Amino acid sequence: MGERLRRQENMRVLARLSLENIRRAFFTALVCCGLLPVMLVINVFSFDDNPVASVITALLIVFEILTIAFTVFSFMAMKSRDDVMCLWAYRGFWILFELFSFVLIYANKLAGSGITFYCVMLIVLMLVPALEPMEMLYGIVAEAVYIVFLFAKFGTNGFEVFNIILMNALLYAMSRYLFTQTKEHIRLKERVKDSDGKVEIDRMTGLLNRKGLERMAYMSIMSSIRAKKRFTVLMIDIDQLQVYNNEHGVKRGDDLIKVIGGIIRNAVVKNTDIVAHLDGGKFLVCMEGGHGKDDEKLAEKVKELVDRKRIPHSRIATNRFVTVSIGVATAVPSVDNDYYDLYDAAEKAMFAAKDSGRNAIEVDNVAYAAL
Repeated sequence: MGERLRRQENMRVLARLSLENIRRAFFTALVCCGLLPVMLVINVFSFDDNPVASVITALLIVFEILTIAFTVFSFMAMKSRDDVMCLWAYRGFWILFELFSFVLIYANKLAGSGITFYCVMLIVLMLVPALEPMEMLYGIVAEAVYIVFLFAKFGTNGFEVFNIILMNALLYAMSRYLFTQTKEHIRLKERVKDSDGKVEIDRMTGLLNRKGLERMAYMSIMSSIRAKKRFTVLMIDIDQLQVYNNEHGVKRGDDLIKVIGGIIRNAVVKNTDIVAHLDGGKFLVCMEGGHGKDDEKLAEKVKELVDRKRIPHSRIATNRFVTVSIGVATAVPSVDNDYYDLYDAAEKAMFAAKDSGRNAIEVDNVAYAAL
């Protein structure tokens, strides 16, 4: 389940990343619309009667037209917020700009000039979108192959070789940083976008639902990371709930879920602890901080309170009275995504408790850091 939640979050982030990239490409296109005429003027005065000048002039005019067209297209993509359209739009602009730069470099070499200026253009180009590592790799490989072709055809000097290697090293480092920071920024915005004080509540139990859990758990685990405190996840599941429903009916089953939810809520004493109803008879508790066996003590307390209720189970159930199985996972997290690993570990421990005969507690001490 934790892996599924992680995939869902990544899909949301990638969708937002496409929108962020098309915005970057749009504003870059606007800048290009203004800079290309300036380059055109510089080209006319720099080459005078050189025949290559007319070729470069034509290329600049063509690209100016294409850039204006892209500016309109990217604006439409942003307005529609179509993830697929945004994805292909910014990739198309990136590839088009790179091909244009390659042609300009070739024309510049024909005119007997160096390629330093256009290498800088390529770096600016490839830093425009927050490219994923593989996208960045494709660009670097394409540029490397092209530069080797230029060397073979025109020759070069040591300064240009050093310049290109240095430029590409900076390109990769800065682009990787841009991608990481942009993705992290988007992920943070996704997780706290509902931070207006509204808490998502499960109507049946009055506890947090899954959406509310995600937001609160994120804030809690970030607090644990900053304070270098342990973070604990308890997965609690009502044993043989389906068997109970088959004999007593779904309505009685819903009432049972409410009762167990109330027991868990009353067992939790710290305001920083988070209690959520996931689905069916499954609950989750997140604990920030704590000492020694506090997590196991809470699990024992919940199990004992449920046992004391002595709620009659189905006649064919393993136990005469309703019981719960509890999985516990605890660690000192180092990154916020450790929450998903703890979620998975707690769920795995909970299933182990069921396999051992139910009405049991299993603990998984995940060694992210010394406890």
